Amino acid sequence: MKWITVPVDREAEMLLDTDECPDEKLAELNLSQEELDALWKTGLFQELNTACNVLIDDFEDEKIRDKEALAKGLKIVNHMVRINPHDDILPEIATQFEKALQFNTGVYFFF
Repeated sequence: MKWITVPVDREAEMLLDTDECPDEKLAELNLSQEELDALWKTGLFQELNTACNVLIDDFEDEKIRDKEALAKGLKIVNHMVRINPHDDILPEIATQFEKALQFNTGVYFFF
């Protein structure tokens, strides 16, 4: 399994950095390898990498924490939702970005 995770508060975010965060303090989106492969084909991660100055890649962990980068990321994901209307995962990823902005935390990619 691969995860896109959002800590629900700053304390959870600090605990996540030390791998001590309880599951109930995380909003997690679990992805199968097939779902992840399909997402790669959309170009989403490549666009996030460029716009948010990150390196989301297979077998890597990455995070987007900066509020401006999160806003850019949400805009990219929402665009992908519009051009891929039959993709069920993209709206869930948009929700993860919305939560990170709401909680003032970040989006963590554990691939």
